[in-house]
Amino acid sequence: MKIILLHGNDEARSYLRLTSFIKEAKARSWEVVFLDEGSMSIPETLSSENLFPVERFFILKDVKKLGKKEVEWLGKKSKSLGGNLIIYHQDYLPVTIIKSLPQPLKVEEFKLPKLLFRFLESFLPKKAKETIELLHEVARSEPHEFIFSLFAKHVRDLYWSKVEPKTLPYPSWRVGKLKNQAVSFSTPLLLGILSSLADIDVEVKTSNAEIIPSLDLLIATKLE
Repeated sequence: MKIILLHGNDEARSYLRLTSFIKEAKARSWEVVFLDEGSMSIPETLSSENLFPVERFFILKDVKKLGKKEVEWLGKKSKSLGGNLIIYHQDYLPVTIIKSLPQPLKVEEFKLPKLLFRFLESFLPKKAKETIELLHEVARSEPHEFIFSLFAKHVRDLYWSKVEPKTLPYPSWRVGKLKNQAVSFSTPLLLGILSSLADIDVEVKTSNAEIIPSLDLLIATKLE
């Protein structure tokens, strides 16, 4: 069995890669099986016999379902199993987990451009000018819808890190960075920004506003 891991913080591109794999599998008339669905265990599904002589393409989106027993079983059986297995994870998968997966393992990593991180991390009170300048720099090379989605998610995570940091599904280093940035905001301010982002989303989708000018105004008014 061929095993491929797709992970990284550029979720849009990693998901696009996953959908391209699925599209190609279907074009080849392979059977696409989602391991997150159904009542059978992962070992039962992977080792079950197919009624029809076709290649099978397995997809696992929730890596937490690969417990110690499943990983050990996969390590022993993967070379004798047929088909392909795609393990898809939003954000980065810890190195310890990657090393525990059966080898050989093909890893495809999807990184966000550093400029996008600079933009997100610059979002702080009294830094509106710097944040807007970085926004416009990012907007020259990245889709505006993608920037908006990423920015809205980041603000959501800042709020989350203030109210329930222990439930954030990220590595400790990332949670720490979010908490450090969130300290500069009050909880009501972050809630107000999230509300404004929701309004912008509606206005953009109804063709009553454009993304970048709307974000310019939000940043200028909320950070000063």
